[in-house]
Amino acid sequence: VPIQASQFDIWTLDPMEALIDQVHIINPTLKAYTLLNRASTNPSVKETTEAQDIVSEYENLTFSDIIIRDRIAFRKAAGEGKAVTEYLPKDNKAINELEALYHHLFSL
Repeated sequence: VPIQASQFDIWTLDPMEALIDQVHIINPTLKAYTLLNRASTNPSVKETTEAQDIVSEYENLTFSDIIIRDRIAFRKAAGEGKAVTEYLPKDNKAINELEALYHHLFSL
């Protein structure tokens, strides 16, 4: 469940929690993870930490510790029809964030 560290996205967590609770009746082994997307790169912005704290309160949603920051490289790469891993000049921070997501998803 990708969310942004914004109030609108945080408000969607209650209905998502209820939906996952209902799905557990059919699939009790289902695990739902959240990740923060488009998080601020500014270290003084505390919304990311606040969102992490809120997500940790949910029983059916596990915070994946994956944070994809709002980096211009993602927009520039998309504008050229490329993945951020293909875009030049390379943005190693953006690439590392996506690789962390990839490794998390495929190690489950």
